[in-house]
Amino acid sequence: MNPPFRRICLEYSEKPDRFAKMVLGFHLAPVQREWTANFLGNRFFHAAPRDHGKSTLYSYLLPLWEMVRNPEIRILLVGKTLDLAIR
Repeated sequence: MNPPFRRICLEYSEKPDRFAKMVLGFHLAPVQREWTANFLGNRFFHAAPRDHGKSTLYSYLLPLWEMVRNPEIRILLVGKTLDLAIR
């Protein structure tokens, strides 16, 4: 990661919702902010209908946020099938 971008990422890395907005331009819906709070409290399971942003939050935003905060972290994303995992 280039140094200026890393500096910006670190500046907003305290809270995932702020990181999402300021670095990625992504505005979390109220339910996603609730899920983020649960994630920070080590509560991970969420059942919700399609198009509520579960995959965006748990497969993109939170892993990226964690990687910025801890570049040495290892994250494994698992999908039901290879095709789903590649998406």
